[in-house]
Amino acid sequence: MRWNDFGRSLVFAGVVAAAWPSFALVAAPLLGAHTALSLYLVAAATLCAWGIAPDRARGAGAVLAAAALGGLVLVLARDVWEVAAGSALALAVTRSALLYRSRAARAVLLEMMLIGGGLGLARWLATPGPAGVALALWGFFAVQAGFFAVAGIRVRQAEPGRADGFEHARARALALLDE
Repeated sequence: MRWNDFGRSLVFAGVVAAAWPSFALVAAPLLGAHTALSLYLVAAATLCAWGIAPDRARGAGAVLAAAALGGLVLVLARDVWEVAAGSALALAVTRSALLYRSRAARAVLLEMMLIGGGLGLARWLATPGPAGVALALWGFFAVQAGFFAVAGIRVRQAEPGRADGFEHARARALALLDE
């Protein structure tokens, strides 16, 4: 299932928030609360990038990009809030640089508003304990759903020089048959 529209993105926000307490119950005693939350934040951003992709092939590329950026964030971040900000940035880069397109200045402004607003709401909603973290997760991803409520967002088309070899040959054959 894809969550690349406003309504399904809101459902994704709820699922990510609802899954956190169970994950924390299992992972926190094994890894520590901060490490468990850090891993969950990166995994949630990566899963979000996969689900908002317009198709499975682009979803695989989005997962690779978001996971690589998320891994870098895990290595460099000093606390959970830096992991949250880095994961949000990884999602923004994946969403606007790889999956969807709009004018560059507009995309940067939109991502700054969504990431800043989402992180701000998450920080405001966050309280100690699993319920507070779940509420913060819901708030962040609910704001991210707003990406699909903005007009003028288009699916990024594959570049002609980077098309799959089989698809390129098929397109040429079909063009020849049409002539």
